[in-house]
Amino acid sequence: MKISLQKKISSKDKVLIYPIFTEKKKPLAGTVQKKIKNILDRLVKSETFKAGECETYTVDPYVTGLPQHIIFIGLGEKEKIKRAVVRNAIAVAVKEAKKLKHKTATLMVIPEIEKYPKTIGESIGMVNYILAKFKT
Repeated sequence: MKISLQKKISSKDKVLIYPIFTEKKKPLAGTVQKKIKNILDRLVKSETFKAGECETYTVDPYVTGLPQHIIFIGLGEKEKIKRAVVRNAIAVAVKEAKKLKHKTATLMVIPEIEKYPKTIGESIGMVNYILAKFKT
């Protein structure tokens, strides 16, 4: 699966992976772009998604200007963000994206994870690695 990194939402994307932080045990909706803020607000009200570390929630919004699928991935509390949390959360989200059977996905790069480019690459590589069979 090909994963692209972007800072803006595009309707051309089939699958969007969107990292979310927790604030007071609820998803932090303040940092989200306007197009998906309504979707996240509904998740907060329903309390089905808490945005805990590596927690995922997939939404099919059926809204013009949004991708077909949005995978929200929880990163836990903003103050406690670590390299390992970013790596594991992105790996979990990419696994979820692969289940949707699309050839490409887009990872939304938010400012808080922008400082971990190597970690982002490692996590995508971990999921896309295929063990080759050797013939002897």
